[in-house]
Amino acid sequence: MSCVPEMSKLRSRGASLLQALRRALFLLSAAIALGGTAASMAATAPSALPLVQQSDITYLGAFALPSWANGNIGASSFEYGGHAVTPYTDPSTGKSTLFMEGHAQKPGNVAQVEIPSTFVKSTTWSALPMAKTLQPFADVADGKMNALDLTNLFNPIFVYGLLPFNGRLIVGASSSYSSTQTTSHGVSNLTLSSSGDFKGWYAFSASAPSRALGGPMAPIPAEWQSSFGGPALTGQCCISVTGSTSAGFSLTVFNPDDVGVKSPIPGTTVLFYSLDHPQCGALHCEATQNSNYNLTTVYGGMAFIPGTRTVLFVGAMGTGPYCYGSASDCGNDSALLDVKGPHAQPYRYQVWAYDANDLIAVKNGSKQAYQPQPYAIWSLDGMPYSGNDKIKGAGYDPATGRLYVTQDYGTNPRVEVYQVGKATAAVSPNPPTGLAIQ
Repeated sequence: MSCVPEMSKLRSRGASLLQALRRALFLLSAAIALGGTAASMAATAPSALPLVQQSDITYLGAFALPSWANGNIGASSFEYGGHAVTPYTDPSTGKSTLFMEGHAQKPGNVAQVEIPSTFVKSTTWSALPMAKTLQPFADVADGKMNALDLTNLFNPIFVYGLLPFNGRLIVGASSSYSSTQTTSHGVSNLTLSSSGDFKGWYAFSASAPSRALGGPMAPIPAEWQSSFGGPALTGQCCISVTGSTSAGFSLTVFNPDDVGVKSPIPGTTVLFYSLDHPQCGALHCEATQNSNYNLTTVYGGMAFIPGTRTVLFVGAMGTGPYCYGSASDCGNDSALLDVKGPHAQPYRYQVWAYDANDLIAVKNGSKQAYQPQPYAIWSLDGMPYSGNDKIKGAGYDPATGRLYVTQDYGTNPRVEVYQVGKATAAVSPNPPTGLAIQ
């Protein structure tokens, strides 16, 4: 009898073990880089893990996304897009990739690219390494985007969040302007060109409303999952009609495996700000000058950093005098020339850092969902145009510690890259020995 099948199984299992070892070594290295030691991290309860600091975030550079001139990229383009930036390591190829939504005039169309191995610090788009398109743009909802909010068909519905999970692609969406939306999530498979596979849209049994749910998603680190009661977070912020979303960042714990299986989807809200209790504190502070939250705040995405107790939110906001009106009414605001609405120049890109212990306190009932506050707020420096309000998306890869950020980049689509914690060299351990195939 041929031993080829058995050797194939051995190689496959060995590769899986090596992948698991590499991930474990990275997470341990990341935790040590953020203030611990190997021995202390092994014995530390999640609630005593270190907090990420501004000095732990380093700008690495950027890479370019294909434009129409680079060839066929399907039903949309990367120009004027950038929502739902989602890192994904393909288990069959080992390639580091990104999913994201494309052009704002074609919402719901998602593509996948391979991340280049190098990044360049340059404002010149043509000087950046080019990402390779792996899957061209296709409608992730199979024509069902408008079904999210059938009573409000005149305002676009965007995909704000994607989450690959157990071989499926979870989709989080919200209407850009609505008070009637009652659902937020759907599910597709990872092959974007497949048709008829989308299921949705589904509501949650959570205390946060649907427009505070249909947004960026992120996995909860393994060491925290039992405390939170689930493996993932979803939430939304900073879209129009604040009274039907969250007046600040929102997070709800859920199990992505429940999407398309349970209706409503079980969820536990651990962060949510109503208009009576906005993130900035005092009643009506959302219309004031501050650096925490106001009606100019823009939300890109969030990340729960493994080996720490830090949840990061990435966005932008105006930190100057608050004004509502046209650009000329509000000091000739050059950053928002075409906007009649909130202004607060100057603007900057920001990171809001929350302590996971505060979110656990909400889950356990010792704090209200509006009581957690950021333990720190930092400017997000390094990338071009960071003195602006143009953040579109942000996604974190726990396998590499890299944070990917998109801006409203117009006709020169690009992705900015940051390292959270010290960059770690690739580790290639020797193949394990003494294994017995069961």
